[in-house]
Amino acid sequence: MRPSRLLLSLLVLLCGAMAWPQAARANCWVVTNGVIPNGSSAQLKFGNVNLASAYLQPVHTLLATATASASGFTGWSDETVIWRCLKSDADALYLLVATNGDDRVGGYWYDQDDNRYIFATQFRYVGIRQTMAGVEVTRWYNKVPLNGYDVVGDLIEIKAKHIPPLVGELYRISWLPPESGAPGCWCGCTNGSLIAQGNYGCLEPTAYVQLVGPGITHDNVGDDSARQFVFWGAGNGVAYGMRNATYLVHNNTCVVRNVTPVVYFPVISTSELNQGGTRQANFTIQLECDDSGVRSGIGWGDTSLGIQASPGAYNSAKKLGLVNASNGVDYLVSDSYGIDASVATGVGIKLSNDSTDSMRLLGWPLAAGTGNAGGWYPVLEGASAGSSQAAGYLDYSRTITATLTRLPGLTPTPGKVYATASIIVKLQ
Repeated sequence: MRPSRLLLSLLVLLCGAMAWPQAARANCWVVTNGVIPNGSSAQLKFGNVNLASAYLQPVHTLLATATASASGFTGWSDETVIWRCLKSDADALYLLVATNGDDRVGGYWYDQDDNRYIFATQFRYVGIRQTMAGVEVTRWYNKVPLNGYDVVGDLIEIKAKHIPPLVGELYRISWLPPESGAPGCWCGCTNGSLIAQGNYGCLEPTAYVQLVGPGITHDNVGDDSARQFVFWGAGNGVAYGMRNATYLVHNNTCVVRNVTPVVYFPVISTSELNQGGTRQANFTIQLECDDSGVRSGIGWGDTSLGIQASPGAYNSAKKLGLVNASNGVDYLVSDSYGIDASVATGVGIKLSNDSTDSMRLLGWPLAAGTGNAGGWYPVLEGASAGSSQAAGYLDYSRTITATLTRLPGLTPTPGKVYATASIIVKLQ
């Protein structure tokens, strides 16, 4: 959506000044416009996105993930007030989210693959899928609940922190968007103008979120954002995009082919844990890599491996002070730690390479952590080469040791330990 689409309105004030002048004409109103300019959108910072061989990354492969907060809009913070409403209308408020449906590569053309909406981007053969609070972002406005609000007297303030994070996923796709049919094409009207390698320079957003409430200009659930976007002229919303935060490359790399699905620990008593006792178990990660050379490391352009804690485990670890300044997680705790009474507390899982070098886990969002402190390690560190399954590629195996142990400064309580994590291979 472009700033040239300007909706003019004339307001004649018939009353004098008052403490909250907006409340005299609406139950909700915009305090801070987060829709324009497009170059200020909150960013999905995917960083380097590697489109390697079709063998390692066939069509539908997930290439990268990123999370954007409304507080990422230029000049904003978590405490930026976006809307104010009368407290009496709190139960009538919710959000609408949709793609930038009137732009050719902002959210108009899509492939409904496996019931997922994957939209064309400015990158050739790279599509984007977005979700907010588990709701899929499509061309048609979908309802999303607010993540709370602050109360100030008879008013409520909806701040950037009250909008759920937007989660973006980039996928390899097999198609390019048609060159005609979309209402607009501000980032390239032909496929020849799409980016094969380089920086995502398009300022057009990939998604917008707006507030629905009494007295505020908004669209409706089910409206097609390709042709309905009254929120935009009213400044009622927040824009999200990939502008200058994503770079497409084509480098030799590795992929995860298999991993030990479940790691079991022998039973251990709380008294033994308190005396320094532990339990250990190994798990194996199977990789396949280009045999013509992979830059295994943790620097820019290197291929790295990390083990990401589940969102629940990460949030619990953060509350326990187990997340460092680089967003690395020192111990993996149970997914429902401190929530499920049947889950043991005061106990966690420490990871290590070859039972000696301690490893940190990746936190959330993925882009927040860098280096060993953030949970990244060279992809082939400690790996053993195996037989080749396909010409031009090599198999590797890595063994990681998981140690069940007492958390520093805490007293273990009896219960089960159930923790999950994901293996991530990423080009830095």
